[in-house]
Order: sequence, then C-alpha cells, then structure tokens
Amino acid sequence: MDKNEDRTIKNKVREKIQGVSMLPFGLIAGFAGEKEIRIIELAENGFTFRTAEKIADPELFRVCFYHYPKLEYEQVELHSYTLECSGEYEFYYEYTLYLDHIKNKDIMWDSHFIDDNDSAEFIEYRKQVQYLLGWYDRYIRMKLLGDSEELASFMTAYPEGGDVVTARDFEEQKKAWFFRETKEIHRDEKEVEAEKAKKTVQDAKQKLKTGLEVGSESPVSEYTLELDNPWLYEEYLSKDLTTFMENYWKRNYLSGHWLSDHFPQRLYIGNSFCHLLFPKEDQLFQLLEKARKESLQVTLTFSYIREFMLENTGQLIEKLENWCEENKVILEIQVNDWAMAEMLKGKSLLVPALGILLNKRRKDPRLHYKTGTMEQIGADADKYLSENNLNADFYREYLKKEYGIVRYEWESCGYDMTLPPGKNSLHLPFYQTNTSQYCTLYAKCMTGERGKQKLAEECPKFCKDYAFLYPDHLIMIGRYNSLFALDSRIFEDGSGSGTGTEIGTKIKTEKILKEWKKAGVDRLVVNLLDSGVKR
Repeated sequence: MDKNEDRTIKNKVREKIQGVSMLPFGLIAGFAGEKEIRIIELAENGFTFRTAEKIADPELFRVCFYHYPKLEYEQVELHSYTLECSGEYEFYYEYTLYLDHIKNKDIMWDSHFIDDNDSAEFIEYRKQVQYLLGWYDRYIRMKLLGDSEELASFMTAYPEGGDVVTARDFEEQKKAWFFRETKEIHRDEKEVEAEKAKKTVQDAKQKLKTGLEVGSESPVSEYTLELDNPWLYEEYLSKDLTTFMENYWKRNYLSGHWLSDHFPQRLYIGNSFCHLLFPKEDQLFQLLEKARKESLQVTLTFSYIREFMLENTGQLIEKLENWCEENKVILEIQVNDWAMAEMLKGKSLLVPALGILLNKRRKDPRLHYKTGTMEQIGADADKYLSENNLNADFYREYLKKEYGIVRYEWESCGYDMTLPPGKNSLHLPFYQTNTSQYCTLYAKCMTGERGKQKLAEECPKFCKDYAFLYPDHLIMIGRYNSLFALDSRIFEDGSGSGTGTEIGTKIKTEKILKEWKKAGVDRLVVNLLDSGVKR
C-alpha cells in the first residue's frame, strides 16, 4: 500500500469522529493504562486525545464522565477499540480512538476487534456520552439565552424567582432577621419587663465585679462584644457600659434574646476587614482606659497592613507596649496579616491570636445550592468542609513556635466545624465571605459604579449610612468593604443558614452553645454589624 492510499484510508476512518471539542477539563477525564490523557474531542463512536509523549497500545482505556446530579464521576472501561496516531506536533501527540465495529482488516491499525461480549461496554460508553453532552448542551443554551437566575435554578437548587429584595434598608433587614414578636421587649410599653431585663444585666455585671465565675453557669466560658466602627467607639465612650449594652440589644431587636442576658467580659476593638475603621490613636487609648476602669479585657483587631501602613503600625505597637507596662495589663492582638505577626515577636505584653482573614475556610450562604445537601454528597464532603489547615498538628506547632499563637478566631458559618485543640473564639451571628481592599461601597458612592474600585487611603465612612442589600433567601448583607452572611442557628426559631439538614430546623440557643463548647469553643464574640444604615 503506497503512502497516498494509506493517507486516503486513514482519512476515511478519521471522518467517522464527529464529536464535540473543547469540553471543560472537569467534565471528562481519560486514562491509557495508568497514564492520564487529555480528551479534546468526544463522540459516541470514539474520542480524540493528546499526550506529551508517544504511547504504546495499552490493553485498557478508562474514560471518566462527570455525572452532574450525582456530583461524582462514572467510569467506563474500554478493551476493544481502534487506535490511530492522528497527529504529531512539536509539544504533543494526538491520537484518535474508534469504537466502530469495523470488520475490514485492510484498514485497521493497532486494532482490538469486537466480539459479542464487548457490546456492553460500548452501550455504556454511548449512554454516558449522550448524557454528558445532553446536559452540557442544555447548560450552554441556558447560558446564552437565559438569565443568571434561570441558569442557577437549572443547575442547582437555587430557588426560581428568589432574587427578590424586600427590605428597603439595613434597619428593615435586621428587623426581619432578629425581631420576634413574642420575645421583643418594648420598653416604653412594658415597664415590668424592662426592669427585669435591667436587673439581669446588673446582676451579671455584679458577678464579674465580685469575681464569680460566670462561665461556671453558662455554656461558654467568656462572652465578648466586638466594636468594629467609629460610631460604636464614640457611643461606648459616651455612655456607661450598662446603658450601652441595653441600647445595643434594643436597637438590634434582641432585647429579649438569651444573649442579651450576658454581660461582656471582654471587648474586641477594631475591624478585621477595613484598615480605615480602626480607631484613631487618641481615641484608641481612651477606649483602652475606659475598658480598664470597667474591668474589661481587650482584644485589639488589626486588618491587613499595606506597605504605606508599616511604619505607623510599628510605632503604634511600641506605644501599646508602653501603655501595657504602665498599667500592668496584657493586650491580645487579633492578627490578620503576617507582617503584624512579625511585629509582635518578642513582645510579651501583646499576645497574638490568629485572625479571621488568616484562618481561611470555605464560607458561602449558597453552599447548599452549589453542592447539594450533605446526604446527597456524602459524609466525606461534610468532613472536608468541617476541617481546615489548623486541624494539622504541625501547622499549629509552627504558629506556636514561630509567633506564639495559641488562640484561633473562627466564625459560625452555617455548618459544624471540627475545631482543633487549643483556645478557640467563635464570632457570631455573621460570617464574612468576601473582602476587598478596593472597597465596592466606596466606588459606588464616589462614581456610581461598583466596578470602578481603587484603594481608599482616606474615606468619609459611607458605611455609616449605606450598605448593599441582597436577595432575602441568601440572608446576607454588603457591609463596609466586605460581604457578610447570617448564621441564624443561634436564634431558636430561626430557619438556619447552614448546609444540608440544618436548613429548616429549630435549634435551641443554649443547646447549640453547649455543643460549641463541647467542640472546643471557650469564647463567644458577638458582632451585629451595628449602625443605622440606609440602602
């Protein structure tokens, strides 16, 4: 057979492959023996693939098809096929595998002939190809012709018609989340309940003053409140602690909630996500002095540290250390940038804790739409979500040895976490999902477009009056330079915002707090993103 005849015959065979090319990598995977191959064209009667090197004719090909509803791969083994090297290029080789029942031996190269016992694997292969290409075609058509909401409803359990925002502003949104008619105490109308609530707060405060161990009768050892913006700093400085706490719970519609019965033993001061919300230096030391006089411990929260902030931050650290020496106190520092961890080395009066921005994990209120329920994707997925790098012993040892970090800051993010040994602080009820140093709220207020972002070294604090609202079912808010979602499991009649079976359940507050303590939480940090905010 001369070369021209050989080329003609090969072209006739090659014409049999009329498949779909450029499929996403994650949808299909292939193996020639034990060697992984990249499938670049898929058809019912075969496929084309690439390899970096020439391959010998393997005894077995395996093709793995991603099965969308099952969220897993299904494998088909191919033992009988025709294999052709269809192209040689500078950096790779291209092969085509045919599954047609070709009986003309004159046009076979490296062939494995089909018998009746092989028909089952071809039937299964074609079935998998048809299914994969079918739902991928529907996805492409929805992507081109539908809107994002229709696509999300088609691909996930995302509710159709769910992108509705009914709240007019953050105040109305908070009321929808927190207000409970049977529990809310209207102090103007119910003086008896008001006096009872006030007495509860005063009793808790007296216990702290007399040294009674509050944690001994509570599910968690230490209760703390986070002050994370200038208007809270100002209010705290202008009022006594009892009045401040009463107002805090009242304006957030939680006066009657179990949490409001507990007086804080510690304050978190500062913002993990925006450097512009950290108190000014003179205000900071006023806050520290007031907290010291009220017998409150303090954790200072620093955000990321940009290059232009290094010198000033270093100078502030020195002043804080001097203040601690003068007043014989120890300050805890929540570290959200490794530069801060380096600055704190050797400073025994400034104790570092691993902050939220450095303690990374997957957090998303849409998680159960993306992955399905936990029963659907299995116990392994639950395990993968519940753990992060802090569950590795060697990493915790490194943090302790290198930086002296033995406390870790966590967020209640809608699903159960496997907490590591050590000191664990749990922030609730909101958890951060996204943060940008190039603030979208600043861009929206300054330019009218969220996309025109730039670093703001100075800011008029638009976040005092404005926030981004999101569809009701997501239970989330755009606050400061970040997005936050609400884990409503802390509210006994809340719907829950977690994954899987947690949705729609009623979990009593004290019960879940005891579960957290059993899991390793020794400190609760409450932050209601408080301020009167308009849309």
